[in-house]
Amino acid sequence: MDFVFDQERASGEVEPDQTMTVTCETLDDLLFDASPEAMRAAEEHAAQCAACAEKLEAWNEISATAKSMKNTWHSDLLWPRIEKVPVSVFGVSLHEGWFHDFLAGLLVAGGLLLLTLAGSFLFGHARVESSGSLSVIPAILATLLVLAVSAMNEELVFRGYPFQVFLKSLRPWGAMLLISFIFGLLHAPNPGATPLSILNTILAGVFLCRAYLMTRSLWLPYGIHLGWNAGLSVVLGYPVSGIDTPSILKTSVAGSDLILGGTYGPEGGVLGTVLFLTATIVIGWLPIGRVSPEMRASLSAHADKAYIEET
Repeated sequence: MDFVFDQERASGEVEPDQTMTVTCETLDDLLFDASPEAMRAAEEHAAQCAACAEKLEAWNEISATAKSMKNTWHSDLLWPRIEKVPVSVFGVSLHEGWFHDFLAGLLVAGGLLLLTLAGSFLFGHARVESSGSLSVIPAILATLLVLAVSAMNEELVFRGYPFQVFLKSLRPWGAMLLISFIFGLLHAPNPGATPLSILNTILAGVFLCRAYLMTRSLWLPYGIHLGWNAGLSVVLGYPVSGIDTPSILKTSVAGSDLILGGTYGPEGGVLGTVLFLTATIVIGWLPIGRVSPEMRASLSAHADKAYIEET
């Protein structure tokens, strides 16, 4: 089936000779195009394809929900910025040096883990043992996958779009404190959470926000976030945010719960407070991360919707 594909919808001009064949593979392109011509063609194709009909129905439901939210939850701060802004503005991009930023984040996390282990021996009685069983390998790999997805999800939710909106209106420190406060509160239901563990999570959030601002990309904070969670739980065998996971090693720590965190893990003690507070200050001095030319150009091109004063 051929249809007129509106490639000049921004100017309102349609070229009659610009046609393409609609297939299941090109349906997504039509939905993202969203012009009247594209949607008509998508509907005609969906009438002949059950799988695409289901996808089109889901798309229409999402679109209707978004329009309803815009009408009922009007915000001069949110909606003008959510339209026609590439995801690179929010730090999601395979820009020049992205893998370097990710590796740098893992190294920073590794340094924090070494300090955590040293603090466990210094302020308590720590013992590190091997799990001693190959049977845990599948569970370890599954846990790593869950941690990788979870860390990326949290970075997108907290250092991604919402943080950009707050940056523009509240400036860096206001935005960092607000989004990190929310980040901390959402960890309150974790097993064994305390006011101190929530405070530490807020500090960790500020630390990750500062890491983001160094590159205006999510790869550096994602590397730190994933490296910390995976290293603490899967490698060293500490509880992470009150949750035990399968691990390569098992670190048992006896001592003051106030200092060492008890069953919540290092994030629940004064040791965690000192580590995250120090990391928040020191990361700005480390020779890691920079705003890549691609990120700088993307931010500059959308200066009306993105905070660019310190890039």
